[in-house]
Amino acid sequence: MGMMLLSTIGLTSCNNDDETPVEVSGVEKAQDQLIGSWNLIEKMNGQGIVTLFNPGEVVFTFSKNNELRIAGINEEKSPFRFQTSHYLCATIDGSNLNQGVKTGILLDEFSSTFYIIDFKDDKLFLYRNNEEIIDGEGYTFQRVQTEPNLNPRPSSRK
Repeated sequence: MGMMLLSTIGLTSCNNDDETPVEVSGVEKAQDQLIGSWNLIEKMNGQGIVTLFNPGEVVFTFSKNNELRIAGINEEKSPFRFQTSHYLCATIDGSNLNQGVKTGILLDEFSSTFYIIDFKDDKLFLYRNNEEIIDGEGYTFQRVQTEPNLNPRPSSRK
């Protein structure tokens, strides 16, 4: 497997307040999408074997301060150790492998394994080694839906 290079890229978006272009990197966009809780729903081992998980068995919770909490009700089945750590997102330049530029994540500050991040609808995909999820080890997560507030605070208007 070729060496992956880390670099930074920027995308342009508009701020609704003054319509001035604001630099938003792929990393910042991914970090915004990550925030919240995600149920691990399946693990693919890259050899056609899929392990399915029930909601709550393994839950990843990403916070704005780059903290990741891995918890749940079935640590024995989990491919990840239940812990609280700090994650790091970075841009991975896979152009030397004809893969293009993608956003990756280290799940804790002591890890050397980058996972490629991909989002589709309310699902998060993490896969290793800059390979397509079908060919390599990968994980699929479903965003945890929050319950609507059934008892909203009364309005302070008079």
